[in-house]
Amino acid sequence: MRLKQYVLVFAAILMGLSMTACDKDFLDVTNPNQMTVESFWRNAEDVETALTATYALLQHQWWGGYWAPGEMFMTLEVQSDLTQADIFYPIGNGGHNEYNPTGNMYTTYYFWRGNYKMLFAANQVIENAPNVEGLTEAQANAFVAEARFLRAYAHFQLQQLYGNIILVTELPENPDQFYKTQTAPDVVYAQIEEDLQFAKAHLPADYPETWLGRATKGAAAAYLGKVYLYQEKWAQAAAEFQAVSGMGYALVNDLETLFTGYNEFSSESIFEINFTNDHTGDRIESQSVAPNFNDWLGIWPSAYMKSIFEGDTTAQGEPTHRAFSTFVFDHPQSTSWFLGEKTFEEKYGPGHEHIYYKKYGFHNPELDDWGHESIGTNFIMMRYADVLLMQAEALNEQGQSGQAAALVNQVRSRAGATAIDEGMGQAALRMHIREVERPLELCNETNRFFDLVRWYKNEGGVRAALQAHSAPHWDSFTDGVNELWPIPRSEMQANPQVVQNPGY
Repeated sequence: MRLKQYVLVFAAILMGLSMTACDKDFLDVTNPNQMTVESFWRNAEDVETALTATYALLQHQWWGGYWAPGEMFMTLEVQSDLTQADIFYPIGNGGHNEYNPTGNMYTTYYFWRGNYKMLFAANQVIENAPNVEGLTEAQANAFVAEARFLRAYAHFQLQQLYGNIILVTELPENPDQFYKTQTAPDVVYAQIEEDLQFAKAHLPADYPETWLGRATKGAAAAYLGKVYLYQEKWAQAAAEFQAVSGMGYALVNDLETLFTGYNEFSSESIFEINFTNDHTGDRIESQSVAPNFNDWLGIWPSAYMKSIFEGDTTAQGEPTHRAFSTFVFDHPQSTSWFLGEKTFEEKYGPGHEHIYYKKYGFHNPELDDWGHESIGTNFIMMRYADVLLMQAEALNEQGQSGQAAALVNQVRSRAGATAIDEGMGQAALRMHIREVERPLELCNETNRFFDLVRWYKNEGGVRAALQAHSAPHWDSFTDGVNELWPIPRSEMQANPQVVQNPGY
């Protein structure tokens, strides 16, 4: 059984497992058709089933609809200064691309709910796997390590989105334990670090082809480094990224192939979310990033992103391989499925100002169903180029600017871009990483808004950074408020202990 093919098959199993054991005193009769905690956790296959259900929650398949994952990913991207939209309402109330989310919007609710479902599922594996008969200690630890990686991932997502979250590290034993107070960020980060440290110690380096997509030692180390980086623990972050560099990862020669569905789990991929376009049995395992481009949601690179792209050139002054792989623009060599047989000018008319994203904008007949506006291409959440740039940032902040610039040039060399001066100073390199290299390499990959918050929240404010880059609707951003989303209203109604984020 391949993880990619069955990520949703068992998603409902875990949701009911802990709801039956507490009823035994009421009627001491066992229903042979009712799954319980006691009847489920029998062997390694059951644990793998439970883990599969936990991985399935990475897809964020709300509404039973395939387009929700694409909207989820683009919601994160449209918040930044790199991407704009005609009507992309998930971050704005009333159908506008503005920074005014509310606690009753479906995005704020579904992100919260989806990640807490993942925590619930992961905690079941963590608590039950060590007690399964027939497992060695090493096998049990490996299973628990996968679940702790996913628990760390979910807590990290929640922390970045909502800030003031509830830490969940155990299964509730009675109704009162469902309602907890929020947890200080430093305590949340400490738990995330502990989970990732355990995961790194016990996860394998790789898996056989039938289980590609499961968390590895490299994924745990990369995310641990990222968590350190976000806390400005520069030395610890650099050490983790250096460890990842020694695990055999490498930049692929052709950047474009990472986003086509034809080069999944490549040497550059560290962690990616599995998707197929399998609709059998009313199952939906697809996502819809590509149909968001130049379509009914109308998403394209901002004027700021376009200005950076125009400077991404070879020594001969031509667009780089990275430019052709990332964007669709007015150039004879720029192609995409949505141009068809037309040139850019024929499609959009002379003097058209926009460029368009190309990442994930590919038509793979084996994985895609354009009639349903869905694709089966995996979504990469962590890749080696990102690790190199995060390591460069961590080294530069420690005054090791020469080593940091050399790492940046590794990424630029693959892109076909001219090298930067490895003798540039710390301040200049800091701004290059922030304002040029990370946007060019990682645009449309969900990182940018979180980067802006961690860099500028205490350095002049995020609003000023958005304004400097002429980000769409920058003037609707309120410092001290819009760095976070509001806690969902439904959560606050259910749990009176929860305090809303400031300004909402």
